[in-house]
Amino acid sequence: MCGIIGFYDTSEKALPILNKLIDNLHHRGPDGDGKILKDGYAFGHVRLSLVDLTSGAQPIIFQELTIVFNGEIYNHKDLRAQLIKDGYKFETTSDTEVLLKLFHQKGPECIDLLNGIFAFSIYNALTGEVFLGRDLFGIKPLYYINTVFDFAFASEWKTLFTYIKEKKIPYVINQKALTEYFSHGYPYREKLIEEIQTVQRGAVIRFKRETQPEIVYQMQLNDSQNSSLEDIESVLSKQVGLELDADVEVGVLLSGGIDSSLVTYFASKLKKKIKTFSIGYAEGKRYDETKYAKIVSEKFDTDHHIFTFSEDDLLNELPQLIDCLDQPVYDPAMLPLLFLSKNVKKHVKAALSGDGGDELFGGYTHYRVLKYKPLFGFAHKILRTLAPHNNKVKTLGNMLNDIHKPKGPFMYNLSLLNYEPETHEIDKTWQQTMYEEIDTTLQKKLLVKTDLSSMYYGLEIRVPFLNKRLFELSKGLSSTNFINLFYGKTGLRKLTKKYVNGDIAYKPKKGFRVPLNTWIRNSKLGKHIEHTLETTNVIPENVISKEHINWLLANKNSLELGNEIFSLYILNEWLKKHQIIINENTPN
Repeated sequence: MCGIIGFYDTSEKALPILNKLIDNLHHRGPDGDGKILKDGYAFGHVRLSLVDLTSGAQPIIFQELTIVFNGEIYNHKDLRAQLIKDGYKFETTSDTEVLLKLFHQKGPECIDLLNGIFAFSIYNALTGEVFLGRDLFGIKPLYYINTVFDFAFASEWKTLFTYIKEKKIPYVINQKALTEYFSHGYPYREKLIEEIQTVQRGAVIRFKRETQPEIVYQMQLNDSQNSSLEDIESVLSKQVGLELDADVEVGVLLSGGIDSSLVTYFASKLKKKIKTFSIGYAEGKRYDETKYAKIVSEKFDTDHHIFTFSEDDLLNELPQLIDCLDQPVYDPAMLPLLFLSKNVKKHVKAALSGDGGDELFGGYTHYRVLKYKPLFGFAHKILRTLAPHNNKVKTLGNMLNDIHKPKGPFMYNLSLLNYEPETHEIDKTWQQTMYEEIDTTLQKKLLVKTDLSSMYYGLEIRVPFLNKRLFELSKGLSSTNFINLFYGKTGLRKLTKKYVNGDIAYKPKKGFRVPLNTWIRNSKLGKHIEHTLETTNVIPENVISKEHINWLLANKNSLELGNEIFSLYILNEWLKKHQIIINENTPN
């Protein structure tokens, strides 16, 4: 796992700018760096060495091709064997060299053969073309700038923002994107800065001087019909084995939920006393699931480590949260994830997680509500008459009302924002919503959160559920293996009951939550945020007025406004860190 950078600049400033950008990304690759200036292009790489620790440095050159690569190709050994049969010779045992020579042989279509998490740049010196490619789910980030005068790419958005400021490229912050940060938790449809774009997931884009970028290949998916749970089990087990393979020790992030428990089961079959890691809370015990993680750990005899996260730890991690953020993304779980990553890195350099199970197998409650909305609505009408003050009846009513709301921090206070709802989303089925959220919430928020939090401390997170073959098979499962009236993720629950236990399989879903409202009310965090927003608020009035901010602060102890207030603080600190002062008259 690494960080990559590149840009076009024929001036004497190219090397100083490249060095500055490498420094900007060094947290992603603390084990070394490399760079090259070639034909007016500057390419840089920072390395977190997990495979071929001694000879896998980048950039790597083969004939006319130069590569910088971030990620892991899990099937690189099989691909290498085939390339050797085809006459290729290798100087390293790295997966980077395999990708480079596979691209030499097959061109952009080679990404169909890759089982991995990746973002790469390959420069062809004969044609003057630069190719940028990214994995199917967008697990590894890759951003680019392409204007008449400038071309650049990087693993992190803020690295390109640094490049923009170094080159004095004019830019405008899109205030609609800031509003989407509050409504959805991230820039949902809008680009924060028009000049910085994202390489499409599962695609290879070709760039050439003075021409428009072009998607030259899109990863192909095979149709799978009548898939079975046995197929899912077989592929997931094999994938966990592939992702455990490294020249360093690999652990597992074990939350005690369905997905991470299954990953732990498969991993423990392949490696005795595998290290597992969980996080608990000193305050807010109802969010703490370490007891479930301990049950799983004891069952599979793992070397288990629990880290306890307190309000003081939160305050200590706040500067790191602001520092690691790319575009503003709101998820309070980033704080404990940063804390967890820092502590896990003391034991291993890479860890498997259960990310992606909910998105591929229907784990979220709103999918179930969408599928059975008429039935839930009918039940709520009757129950509301019989027991109008029952908390469970109120919860059911909220679920029905919230189903089409964006799931951001201002979900319950959208009226405070300059927000225009998208009415066309109302008619989507649960399947359409699930697959759309792979493009939106998963790619733009959840994977970004995990990548930034873990790579800030140089920890690689691997995600066995998010692989091409498992995705293909999941689409061929019957609907009974996704959702029923009482549960989501029914197929994975069956596997969990079979291999872990029934209590883990059918416990209520909690997710990776934090006791934010507790911390915001009458606490060090609440007082710190209130003082900051009252004295150094730079959030544009066009996004949310100071009057509305003051109302939120005045009611923070009586209402549950933790998400709204904390999201204000995060955006405000992000704007200040990047020295962004927005003119209120700037057009949206």
